[in-house]
Amino acid sequence: QSKIAPKSLFQSHANKFKGFLAGQHLEYLTDELNLTFNIAKVLAVKEHILKIEILNEKDERRCILISAGSRKIFPMGWAASNSINLKVPSSLEKYFENTDSIEEDNEGDNLEMKKDEM
Repeated sequence: QSKIAPKSLFQSHANKFKGFLAGQHLEYLTDELNLTFNIAKVLAVKEHILKIEILNEKDERRCILISAGSRKIFPMGWAASNSINLKVPSSLEKYFENTDSIEEDNEGDNLEMKKDEM
């Protein structure tokens, strides 16, 4: 007879992936073969699980759940710093006309857009 595994068997990841906050923007690897990156926005954080909204170049949005330890999410600016093209939605193109539109925050561990409109 099967039984539900007790919660005590699963270690908490709450302290392992600190720093993600709702509203942050990330770069999401949508296609590993072609190295295609899209902008993603963190909608919610629950321990190590992020609910993110992926924005493609046609302004289509898709929500997914992903582990904060995923190798598919990167800080803003990572693709450009590695000479990889970032697919930017047409509604956000004005923020990405040059690299001056992205700046580091005071701690240096998060990158954010200058404009509050995102």
